[in-house]
Formats: sequence, structure tokens, C-alpha cells
Amino acid sequence: MRKAGIDVSDRRAVKLQRLLAASAILSGRLKVNRTDFWILRSIWHTEEQIEILASLVNDALEKADETEKQSGHPRSRSTDVPDPELLVRDIEQLEQRCDDESLTEIERAQLQDQVTLLASRCQWVESDQQKTFLTEKIDKLRERLHSLSD
Repeated sequence: MRKAGIDVSDRRAVKLQRLLAASAILSGRLKVNRTDFWILRSIWHTEEQIEILASLVNDALEKADETEKQSGHPRSRSTDVPDPELLVRDIEQLEQRCDDESLTEIERAQLQDQVTLLASRCQWVESDQQKTFLTEKIDKLRERLHSLSD
């Protein structure tokens, strides 16, 4: 996590180790394995960390061997991939907000930040066809926002 740019104090690292141990115990094991890392998806401080932590956890879970998966924590099996339909809805809401001609410069900047967050979530969509569709909608929305600031 530290290598990925997420600040983790020593005190917090000890607390995270205890969470991992608790996950192992709840799964009937005395040792932590990679499937216990699922809990790390929930320890973010900022929205930017959500995707980073999800990626780190997913990488760890992919490396888990079959024995770890069989004895692993049930929550490690769920994926938190974004729902493409919800992303489309969010993009359309931002498009409607772009129609408001009374947007201040600050509101436009906030919209751009929201578009950036949505764009990063779109990259996690599993279907290439859906990902392409969403990316095109995001690009058009970015162009609209850019033309508003000119």
C-alpha cells in the first residue's frame, strides 16, 4: 500500500494486521492468507484510494492458490466491479448538469473532477464493448465541459 502511494502509519499497519488476523479466525484458520486481504478494500481515506486499494486487493486475490481460495474468507470471492448501467446513469446526470448555463467556474471544476472519477471507474468494467461505450460518453462529456470553460 505504501508503494502505491497510500500513507499507512505504523500504528495503522498494526491495526490492519489485526483485521487480517480476525478475518482468518472468522474463516476458521489460525494463519492469514491472501483471501483475508479483502478487508483492505474498505480502509480508504479519500475517493482516489478506492480504485487503488481495489486493484491491490484484486491482484493479491488473483495470486491466491486453490487451497487459499477454498479455506478463504467468503467476502474475498465477491468482486466490486462497477455496474455499467449505474455508470451510464451517472454520466447522463453530469450531462444534464452541463446544460445549466448558470454554472460557476467552481461548479465546472467540480464537474470535471466528477468526470475524472467516473472515467477511472469505467476502466474497471469487464466487458470491452461496454467499456468502449462508456469511454466514448466520457470523452464527449469532457469535450462539452471544455467548451463551456472557453
